[in-house]
Amino acid sequence: MAEEYNDLSRLVNAFEPAMNAENYSYEPHEALALEIHLQISELGYYQRDASSLAVYFKLGVASSNKRYIVRNVERLIDDLNMGRDHVLTPKKTLFVSWSLLSDEQAQLLREIWAQSGDNVRDVPAYMLQDDAQRYLQITPYYLAKFIKQISNQSPVSVKFKSRYGGSTEELLTITYMDAPLQPDFRLQAEGEGYRLDLMIPQGETWATYEVFVEHDDHELIFWPFDSALAETLNTIMRTVSGNSIFIRQNQLTEFIEVVYPMLQRVGEVELPAELAAFIAAARLHTIITINLVQDHLEIIVQFDYGNATMAIPNLEVHDWRGENQIIFAIEGMFIFETENHYGYAFRTVAQKVDFFKRYLPQLQQLDAEVKVAAAVMQQFINPRDLLPEVFLNTRQSLFDISFDIKGISQEEVDLMMTAILNQEQYVELKSGGIVPLNEPAYAPMNAMLAKIRTMGAAINAGTISVNLAAALRLQDDFTATHAKSDLTIQQIFNDLAHPEAFAATVPTEIKADLRDYQKMGLKFLAMLHHHGFGGILADEMGLGKTLQAIVFLQYIKNQAEAPILNVIVVPASVTYNWAQELAKFAPDLRYRVVMGHKQDRVNMLTDLAAVDIVITSYQSLRADEEIYQHLAIDTLILDEAQMVKNAASLTAKAITKLKAAHKFALTGTPIENSLDELWALFNILVPGLFPKKRDFNKLDNATIVKLIQPFMLRRTKAEVLQELPAKTEAVIYNVMTAEQKKVYLAYLLRIQQEVANMSSEEFKRHRIEVLAGITRLRQITDDASLFLDNYQGGSSKLDQLLDMVQTAHANGRRMLIFSQFSSMIHRINTALSAQGLTTFVLTGGTPAQERLAMSNQFNEGAGDVFLISLKAGGTGLNLTGADMVILFDLWWNPAVEEQAVGRAHRMGQAKHVDVYRMVTEGTIEDKILLLQESKRDLFSQVIQNSTEAVKLSESDIRDLLTTDLVD
Repeated sequence: MAEEYNDLSRLVNAFEPAMNAENYSYEPHEALALEIHLQISELGYYQRDASSLAVYFKLGVASSNKRYIVRNVERLIDDLNMGRDHVLTPKKTLFVSWSLLSDEQAQLLREIWAQSGDNVRDVPAYMLQDDAQRYLQITPYYLAKFIKQISNQSPVSVKFKSRYGGSTEELLTITYMDAPLQPDFRLQAEGEGYRLDLMIPQGETWATYEVFVEHDDHELIFWPFDSALAETLNTIMRTVSGNSIFIRQNQLTEFIEVVYPMLQRVGEVELPAELAAFIAAARLHTIITINLVQDHLEIIVQFDYGNATMAIPNLEVHDWRGENQIIFAIEGMFIFETENHYGYAFRTVAQKVDFFKRYLPQLQQLDAEVKVAAAVMQQFINPRDLLPEVFLNTRQSLFDISFDIKGISQEEVDLMMTAILNQEQYVELKSGGIVPLNEPAYAPMNAMLAKIRTMGAAINAGTISVNLAAALRLQDDFTATHAKSDLTIQQIFNDLAHPEAFAATVPTEIKADLRDYQKMGLKFLAMLHHHGFGGILADEMGLGKTLQAIVFLQYIKNQAEAPILNVIVVPASVTYNWAQELAKFAPDLRYRVVMGHKQDRVNMLTDLAAVDIVITSYQSLRADEEIYQHLAIDTLILDEAQMVKNAASLTAKAITKLKAAHKFALTGTPIENSLDELWALFNILVPGLFPKKRDFNKLDNATIVKLIQPFMLRRTKAEVLQELPAKTEAVIYNVMTAEQKKVYLAYLLRIQQEVANMSSEEFKRHRIEVLAGITRLRQITDDASLFLDNYQGGSSKLDQLLDMVQTAHANGRRMLIFSQFSSMIHRINTALSAQGLTTFVLTGGTPAQERLAMSNQFNEGAGDVFLISLKAGGTGLNLTGADMVILFDLWWNPAVEEQAVGRAHRMGQAKHVDVYRMVTEGTIEDKILLLQESKRDLFSQVIQNSTEAVKLSESDIRDLLTTDLVD
């Protein structure tokens, strides 16, 4: 506290002088008068340095004429600020304050002081020869304003001091001119020659201040000048002793060629009439002629002065400056020089391009007439004269883009298009002519061929062939290049844009009544098949994708002129579901389920003459890859196609190799994690639609949406099944038991410590171990005994589930319970059986035929609860007998959960469906809920035409390992 009081004391002491100064202002003090005096160093014919101009002051009371030299300006400023006595001489002291000066004087003094800074200390002693503390130097940037301010005052005292001693003092009027000095020069005949009068004011140039200072007996005038004026005036003053120069007749040419142009740069030059007329008539006119001689250019330069004549005999002049500018420019451009012309090698494309794009424009910028021979100009062709015409045609599954250019051969058309395709800047035709390919006229063509380049296509006989799907990436380019297309192409584009208009009706063999949206699905699939494409039926789970595919298969069988073979690839768990659905809805289609042991499968694939459809699993297809590669397949259908979302997987590679004319996918989730999955799918279904992976990653989402739109049909239940009962979703939270929480925190701490010390590179290497640790945490939230044999701490989530099931059963509800962990499914089954409930259990080990039988029994009313392993039973099942779905543990990808929920909430469901997600509060499951939202974003952004994509990153995984639990 004492220190704070000391601070106040110091502040009072600091402000007290200023307060006193204000108090003094109320006492009678005499007004002050301040005189400003200039000191200029060393007059003469020498350029001034930075110290040429300084000021000093005299001060006195306004009522008296007596003035005293201010010997220390800095001290005066301090005294004026503080309002106190200022010592002028040992015997003379004046009280000074800013208020005692006139406003003009106070303002001027403040500005002079502010601009000078420490410059006064740099004033050389030879200039001042007195106490330097009395002087303030005027800086160059302040000079003009300062002179204008003091020019309004009465004459100013100016002291002129020499470097070598001595000084004079004059009372002068000071003026600063706004316009630069413009001296006059007059040339007139005298005797046998001429006299040049130099009408230059008496004075000197100050280069640092960029002024010319004119001095006479009564006035000091400051003229602003530029460097050319200063150089010329300095040259004249150094070399000419008087105010005129005598020019002999034989010196007239030198005067006109050398001196006259320099004088013209800085002022007005008055000439005798006959000489002025001669100079005007003899103005330089340069002609540069460029001819093609074999393999080089011949550049001839002519300097023409017209037919100027006058009465003065033997007068011939040259504009040497103008001529030299031309010569220097040309010598800088061209390689060799002969006796009467310059030459430039003109053989290669680079040499020709350099001439037309670099050197010719430079020549045309010169003050010269440039004449280029027609033979030369023909070597550089205006791109607008050779604009390609684009023609589009279809040929089986190929799309032909052909080019034609009037005036050149087809071989040269190929040459030009190949050059554009290879991103070359120029192309040389057989005639030797150069065509620039990076001109605006070719921009649309360049853009189109840049995309074609990524397709790996080449030009042959004026035509580039790409597959039909790849051509769709070029639709905007076709418009920009005004491409002409045949009717077939126009029909393809129209059908892709309007599949609803395609003429495809439900075959009479189908034993089902299709809804309107399912009929639309048939049109979509049939249209793509008709034009040789594949695609994705991406309807939401429960809308009958299987039925639409079956109707489509019956349709193409009816349309085919000869028997065709189709293959359906499905998860092993639903092979017999497909067989059952085919038998039910399309009994006319002959199918064969190819499953079982290797030899059995080989035998079943040996003779397929009486088979319309082969049904097999992804695993079996991969194992029998070589057999399937030799089959002539018309249509391949991939059910639950997210199974091939990884392009590097053996399954995806095997399917890519199949010789199927058309490939279709059925999946409600074409994207689960990233856009890479979409690329992998379309790489199989519509090869060529997307560019290579590297280029695909550069596409924005809007472009991706535009490309896939014609090949993917997506409808939701909300859009097409208004009569479908509502679905209610809720999150049910539970809190771990004390022992469960203790185990969870111990495992979490260990994983956190391991991950915290990992760099990003180490994290990538150990990603699998980290994810395994996350799986352990998820198991603990279910029941720690899943992997701890001696654990006896209980599971709050299991207890909560049993209560929910008992209540629901008492209310007549029938349930599906999903868990990711098969061991948890069995633990729940044991607990429910102990409570007297009847259950069905489906895991990855359940045979396909048994799965189908259990599904049918449950839908017919058998059993209270259907327990399902999430990944094993999330697809291909119809379990509309349930009206309640419980997700015992969360999977970070919501698409998997949506598939599970879709087993009950689907077409055929007559009851309201309740969906419950069980979450252990404060654990990793909270974080998984947030991740699910980001995954939903990714799906909606591309499949439902939004804008930005989200990917699971390292930071997402690290965030999973944070916790809100308190130990």
